[in-house]
Amino acid sequence: MKEAIIQFVIDAIRAEAFNPKTLFLIGGHTIGKERVFVEVARALHEKAYVTAAKLRILECLGFAQEDMQWFTKNAHESHIRIVPMWSIASFKRLDHMSKHYMGRFSLMVAFFAYLLAVWQRKEVDWKKVAEGCEVPYSKRSSFTELKEFVKFASPANIFPSVNNHSPDSQNSMVSQLLS
Repeated sequence: MKEAIIQFVIDAIRAEAFNPKTLFLIGGHTIGKERVFVEVARALHEKAYVTAAKLRILECLGFAQEDMQWFTKNAHESHIRIVPMWSIASFKRLDHMSKHYMGRFSLMVAFFAYLLAVWQRKEVDWKKVAEGCEVPYSKRSSFTELKEFVKFASPANIFPSVNNHSPDSQNSMVSQLLS
């Protein structure tokens, strides 16, 4: 399944890569999804831009030099960006990013855990076009597996690492894990 998801991302990028004014954003957390980043860059024969901080994290994870060659800190070397998941997790943030890049790019395609979003420059305004293409890639356990583990381990405290932007969302996540 993970290979199929990686191939989906590669195929989606190839479908738009003919346009040099297309920006591809691939969201990730501090760690996780590195295999997607490497495989996409390798298959497309194009480096993926990462921040200096993200590059240090990748180096700490012990990637081989043959994998590290696919990353660059030079934003002008690539139209593929590895970005924090939160930066593309809402249309408001995507709209902000589209305005930031509008001089260089006319189309922005963002991949994040469960959605593919496409933003295209039309005249003066950015038109939002969201396609419901789920990309269920995870190196972690499924939600069902997490629920089973919580039931088995009976932890005293649970601290969600996703959907934890407010006490209500944290409580909701914990309630779902305990149900």
